[in-house]
Amino acid sequence: MIIVFDPKYQNAITNIKFDPVPEGTVEHLRAIGVSFIEYDGRMTPTDIMTDMFVDGDGTLQPKMKPSVETGTTILADASDSFVVAGLPKDVSVLIDGEKHVLPDGVLEFSTDNPGRYRIQINDPRMAAVDVEIIAK
Repeated sequence: MIIVFDPKYQNAITNIKFDPVPEGTVEHLRAIGVSFIEYDGRMTPTDIMTDMFVDGDGTLQPKMKPSVETGTTILADASDSFVVAGLPKDVSVLIDGEKHVLPDGVLEFSTDNPGRYRIQINDPRMAAVDVEIIAK
């Protein structure tokens, strides 16, 4: 199996070529500069796309799965906060559609405005996150 990934987008897996890989495929991919790894493990292509990513060394790794709960309530006092630590460095987060980059991989959300806030993280290095935070 060949796993194609894109180094321009944090090594996101973009394609999987099933076994048997046609003769000449590996040479062709190398010749045109495509980033890929050859994989001979037992995971299915669906499991690879869902649960894995390619790290900076070109090694298949499990995606991070942050523990977050939708419907978490915080006080709208600009002090109480919703925190998720251990995210990948430089991960992009959408808060109500507005992009924020977290250089240290820590999300800390607080507000002094009551309401519902949607937090989304879609990064190839981790499982997708889509939660609602309620500020009262």
